[in-house]
Amino acid sequence: MKFTQKLIASAVLLATSAAAVAVTDQTTVTINVTKDAYVNFLGSLNANPTLTIPVANIGPGLVLGTLGLESNTAGTCDVAITSVEGFKLVHTTDNSLDLGTYSISAFGHNFIAANTPVQNTTTGSCNQAAANVVMNGTAVPTNQAAGTYTDTLTMTVTTQ
Repeated sequence: MKFTQKLIASAVLLATSAAAVAVTDQTTVTINVTKDAYVNFLGSLNANPTLTIPVANIGPGLVLGTLGLESNTAGTCDVAITSVEGFKLVHTTDNSLDLGTYSISAFGHNFIAANTPVQNTTTGSCNQAAANVVMNGTAVPTNQAAGTYTDTLTMTVTTQ
């Protein structure tokens, strides 16, 4: 009988130990996924930003290429166009020589030399199909010096 009592006591102890091992824990995980905002230029001028134009082609209505905007943001975007040479094509070796001033028509706005009262920023949709960017130049002097005349435009888009 002592053996049976020891056996029963061991079984009860084993059953009690097994019940004590079965515990539960729980946690909650929240998953957040973020997507960074972006705005990009698109169009032929974005893909090929260096243009070489024969002087005979300079004049009103010269289409330089296309530009548009794509974005995943709501609201509007500001587009600014600035010129290193003040919207003039300046000779690369003699900056006293130029082909006169010009303007750029893009995004429904006419961008011209910064020393005028016209603002060189326009506000519009952050998603615009690529459309023509037009250079409107003045008459090229008939006796211009040989060489390369250049200007660099910087186009900046900012979400609002």
